[in-house]
Amino acid sequence: MPVTEPARRPLGARDLLDGAEAAAWLAFAGVLLRVVPFGRLFRELPGDNPDPDFDPKVEVLVARVRRAVGAVSDRLPWSPSCLPRALAGVLMCRVRGPRVPIALGVTNGGRRFGAHARLDLASDAALAASSPDGRTHLGRVVLSF
Repeated sequence: MPVTEPARRPLGARDLLDGAEAAAWLAFAGVLLRVVPFGRLFRELPGDNPDPDFDPKVEVLVARVRRAVGAVSDRLPWSPSCLPRALAGVLMCRVRGPRVPIALGVTNGGRRFGAHARLDLASDAALAASSPDGRTHLGRVVLSF
């Protein structure tokens, strides 16, 4: 039996506006990361405890932001890495109110070492220790403003 792709829903006005906003935040995040020291942008969350400002109701918003940032990132003339993508997502959420953390991790594939950043949710806590793809969780940070 042939494998078929899931049906894509048509893009609505909200999707297009989210995409335009994501493109603007991705450009801003790239500049911000080059100009402002990392320690001035973020503060570390202690341990693996969820951020006290985090509200579980924002999962729908974060899913929408992840979808917009991911879709736009693949179509930009530059290729933003995971940290500008995560920062753009955090900024999109922050202007709407919620303070969403960024999870930082590393991958050690023998001779290759890589880092990764992503928007973090309370429901993503299962990924905190070590994920099946070899990524090791280092910590979580939130915007310091």
